[in-house]
Amino acid sequence: MGLVDPDGAPSRRAGPQERSAEPRGALRLPGEGRLPHAARALATPVVLVLILLGPVMAGLAFQVARERQNEDHRDHLEDLLAVQASELRAGLRSSVETLHAVRSFFDCSVQVTRDEFARYTQDARTRHPTIHAVEWIPRVTSAKREAHERAVVDNGAADYVIRELGTGGELVPVSGRDVYHPVCYVEPLAGNRRAVGFDVGSERLRRTALEQAQTSGEAVLTEPLTLVQEPDGPHSVLGFLAVFDRDADGEGAAPAVRGFVLIVSRIPDLVCAVGLDACGDGDSDVELRLVDPDVDGEAVSLFATGGWGAAAEGPLHLRDQEIRVAGQTWFLQGQPSAAYLDARRDYQPFVVGLAALLLWGCLCGFLLLLGKRSRDRETRSQARFIRSVLQS
Repeated sequence: MGLVDPDGAPSRRAGPQERSAEPRGALRLPGEGRLPHAARALATPVVLVLILLGPVMAGLAFQVARERQNEDHRDHLEDLLAVQASELRAGLRSSVETLHAVRSFFDCSVQVTRDEFARYTQDARTRHPTIHAVEWIPRVTSAKREAHERAVVDNGAADYVIRELGTGGELVPVSGRDVYHPVCYVEPLAGNRRAVGFDVGSERLRRTALEQAQTSGEAVLTEPLTLVQEPDGPHSVLGFLAVFDRDADGEGAAPAVRGFVLIVSRIPDLVCAVGLDACGDGDSDVELRLVDPDVDGEAVSLFATGGWGAAAEGPLHLRDQEIRVAGQTWFLQGQPSAAYLDARRDYQPFVVGLAALLLWGCLCGFLLLLGKRSRDRETRSQARFIRSVLQS
């Protein structure tokens, strides 16, 4: 006889498989089911991911701290480099202004003697120690060459003759050409005597600047070159400024060129005039290098302080500072000195990275603790449910 449930419907007896799948007296506890089991299955991978993210977060914190530190150092060094470039630019412009003063002296004189030239330029050389020499370069036509040489000899230069560089670097009497531009006066004479009589128009770099000065009427600097009086010396630069004959005939006629005033500056003197730090004589924060970007199509290093290249620049790449004066463009480059890097070598980025790792570890520990408390509450809830069922 079949069983009938309270509603009157026949009741089916559980089969053997059903009875073995759910033991007699089995109870379904609160929170027990497929979803909680899935969550517990995912808990271990999530914890592992959180733990592995710790070193990643620490590395990111280290990188951010180091970049911020490098930016502070870079700003400081670039400010120093900008100051050095500004002072070098001002020094060059001040030296170039000396050319205008000397030209005014010639404009006010029909004839300037050697002694007058020496007395006038002495003050300029005293006030501008970066000027190695001041010279007067008259324009001499081939027809007046002999008369010019004779007049200079009569004025006290016994061995004066217009000369040019020979193939071996020696000075030889100049070959025939239409116009000559010899060094007639040079102050100081000591150390520069070999330049007397040298035709600056016989050499390409000097001739290019001379022609530009004549055409523009403005001061023009040469490309870096070696001085005739210092063939083994450092890079130097010449500044030309044309002196015109203001009494040219004919209204509107272009004034004739009487000659050129010239200043000579050795580039190490120019750079060292910026200060002892630029010469590498002090504990400078920045090492310097002066570069001409285009000398016959190539970049040429004009000067570098003693520590240039000794310290790896690394991430502290400094922007080049442009120096544009009298037709020439140079770039002042800088890099942190070894002394600067040693003095500012600290462990702040490492401390920040370690702190980030510790904080991440604390966060993971807190999350694990919350998970454990949640599981404990679930266990206690199940225990209370079992007790309530057994007591009923």
